[in-house]
Amino acid sequence: MRKLEKILIVDDDDSFVALVKKVLSDEKFLEIQTSRNGSRAIDIIKIFSPDIVIMDIHLPGHIDGFTAIKWIKSHDNEIEIIAISADSESQTHYKAISLGAFCFIRKNKKITQLLSRSISRLKKIKELQQKEEDYMTQARCVSYSKRSEKRKHFSDAERIAARVRLENNKEGING
Repeated sequence: MRKLEKILIVDDDDSFVALVKKVLSDEKFLEIQTSRNGSRAIDIIKIFSPDIVIMDIHLPGHIDGFTAIKWIKSHDNEIEIIAISADSESQTHYKAISLGAFCFIRKNKKITQLLSRSISRLKKIKELQQKEEDYMTQARCVSYSKRSEKRKHFSDAERIAARVRLENNKEGING
């Protein structure tokens, strides 16, 4: 399970990217990479393997945000994607989510707050998933331990029963 330490920002608006990087510096990410288009984003993902991708939907070039999201999810389903766009059409929102984006945020004056909240929620979800995974691992260990303990007790009972049969045979008692 990923710890959400590396992030990739994919957007062709340099001032927006700078703003997002500033916001993310408060979130304590170990590494932040950027890309101006979908094609370069895919190349970066292959090498960088980010935990979160902030993906603009409308990108220059032949690979738009939708195509990039589809590619990312088909190659590494654990990468979380936050789709963004100035487009206010609900179809854009629904399509991004249906392709596998964690959420969709419309670019507006509150986008930095919304990004920060979305990332905080992602971190909380991952933390809860990790706790659940740890709990399940512990439960399997306890279950295995109890089975081993039962086998030990069963073996002890078999030895005692064998000893009793042996003693009964020595005494001539059939049973």
